Amino acid sequence: MKLFRSLAILFAVTGFVGAACAQNSQSKFAGEIRAYNFAYGNNGTLVPALQVDSPNTPTPALATSTISVAYGTVTLGDGTVIAPLSISAPITIGSGANQETVTPSAVSCTTPQIYQSCTFTAYFTYSHGTGDRVISGTYGLQEALNYANSYGVGGIVAVDSQWYALGGTQAIVAASVPYSNVYVLDNSGAPGLRYFVPTATSQATTAAAAASTGSLTAGGALTAGAYFFKTAYVDLQGQVSQASSEVASSLTATSTNASITVNAPAAAAGQVGYIVYMTVHGGGTGNEYYVPLTSTNCTLTKLESVIPACALTNTTYGQTSSAALVAANPVNTSALVIGATDTVNRTAFVYAPSESFGAVGPVPVTILEQPTATSTAAATYHIAAITINAPLFAQVGREYRVCGSGHFTYATTGTQLQFALLEGQYNNSDVALATTTAATSTATSGNAVAQFCFTVDITAVGATTASAWTHAYDIVNTGAASAAATVWTDTNVAVVSTLPDTGVQWLDLEVINAAAFASGGFQLDSLSILPIH
Repeated sequence: MKLFRSLAILFAVTGFVGAACAQNSQSKFAGEIRAYNFAYGNNGTLVPALQVDSPNTPTPALATSTISVAYGTVTLGDGTVIAPLSISAPITIGSGANQETVTPSAVSCTTPQIYQSCTFTAYFTYSHGTGDRVISGTYGLQEALNYANSYGVGGIVAVDSQWYALGGTQAIVAASVPYSNVYVLDNSGAPGLRYFVPTATSQATTAAAAASTGSLTAGGALTAGAYFFKTAYVDLQGQVSQASSEVASSLTATSTNASITVNAPAAAAGQVGYIVYMTVHGGGTGNEYYVPLTSTNCTLTKLESVIPACALTNTTYGQTSSAALVAANPVNTSALVIGATDTVNRTAFVYAPSESFGAVGPVPVTILEQPTATSTAAATYHIAAITINAPLFAQVGREYRVCGSGHFTYATTGTQLQFALLEGQYNNSDVALATTTAATSTATSGNAVAQFCFTVDITAVGATTASAWTHAYDIVNTGAASAAATVWTDTNVAVVSTLPDTGVQWLDLEVINAAAFASGGFQLDSLSILPIH
């Protein structure tokens, strides 16, 4: 009996240890990708290093050289095979005094499991040759991020106490090349920040692309007639730049050549894709509509997941441009051109600390700011558009807050200010969610600040439309500049039940100026959207 109990305990302990070891070696567990398990050459014998196998003559110091490795793949502890070399992933090469960390400027590794077929190029301070070890320069973090993005759906990469013990730091996290749909979770248990999300570090305006070139292409179903088109950049977070200048109607489709090929615009900092606007056949200049893109139009970028966009050359990610083939008639119910002037999108991104990951899954909203001052005339002005992936946005129980602020100068007594939020195809076929009550001024001069906030709660989702409760308020100084501000609310008493919930849609933020402002109009200073749950 004692022997039986001893064996039972032994098997139980062995099974527990085995399960723990198996879990520890898994590249992905409980929905998280573990950076430590991608640290090839760093984590003992769990994942081996790559081995330099050429040239036989050592490379010169202080020079750019191309080096071959014996094989370009490594096998992770759970049997997953990866090819870790990438222009986004720093490597550490050599040993002792000759060890250095560099980022390859080029990688050629299409057949990594064929001997000596995998090479990388970099500038080296020291000499390197056959037998040198090549290991992860980020202790597996960038390799794990690249692996997560390769699925196309992103995910969470976890760093833990073992990753920090190898030499990992938060500075390495911040310096990593980010993906819009991949987040970093700190599971180390140490006090401090746990969540790191892709965040823009530059507020610079991306200049509009130069007018793209286009050509008629055989086949397709475009109605015969002349067409105009524009392109616009898309950044890592799905934000759209100012549109390019228009390409003239020398492109006239015929029954034979009933498709138009739109060539990609030139590469630009921080931009990973582009979209196309095109007129309907015979449409006049300046009347372009958004063309929804799919993989039948072009090679779509996998670097952002908010708005389908054709791939644009980006050397940080090793992506090359793809031309867009438009073979079907644009429709006049699509969004109009977004941000005719002074549209702001972002040019640089990093992993930055955050209080949470926000909404579950890929972040479903990004913001396109248009901070140009509105006209002084009394009218309704579009001051911002928020690009949304509607199926992700419209999920029952989701709540969002769209908040911001701006400033203006009173012109006369009676200046009225309202804010409205709409959803649908931008500035064309969108649905009103809420409008604040008009704030009427008593001042005749002076500067004032207005703050506003909309809360959108998704209550039901159908095949093509969703329902939402939306309430809003704004806080406006309607008297003298030093006077107390007044809160103005909406008057909604019903759910809006006709919100489009398929494809790409936009939240359209408008300012309604019912009586003229002074010179400069209303200027949007800040705008944010926060997924509450």
